Amino acid sequence: HQTRQTTLPMLRQTCSVLLRRRTSALRAFATKPDLTLVEDRDGIRTITMNNPAKYNGWTDPMLRSWMGRFADAATDDSVKALILTGSGKYYCAGVDLSGTIKPMWPKQLHDQIYTFNKRVFDTFLEFPKPLCVAVNGPAIGASVTTATLADCVVASTNATFST
Repeated sequence: HQTRQTTLPMLRQTCSVLLRRRTSALRAFATKPDLTLVEDRDGIRTITMNNPAKYNGWTDPMLRSWMGRFADAATDDSVKALILTGSGKYYCAGVDLSGTIKPMWPKQLHDQIYTFNKRVFDTFLEFPKPLCVAVNGPAIGASVTTATLADCVVASTNATFST
């Protein structure tokens, strides 16, 4: 019984430290904030992917931007829920391969894709607040997959889903 009393606070402290490290690691992704826009209204934060010329395709800078925005929203007590949407006619064209993958050996490519996908999927799966995806236009590839990981999906009449 005595061991449990001393172990529980230590476990809580360790979890707290790990959460802070994870949040600060994600915050480091926010390198190009102009690729995402943020609006707060009534406790709901809306993150808008903002590269309509490239159909809001996910390049490394775009991912870093919205992952950093997710990290900020996760730790902001005034944010009660999060909405992710796109600007322009597309919600998201999925991964922009020209902006994320460079020629490399197959094993390296596999490892990069695995790490990349895990990072993206974990951002959705581990987000601690209600997360809604507002699909304003075509959603393609990985953006469809990640939309299914959100707590809800709202689609406009212009939305289409293609994998």
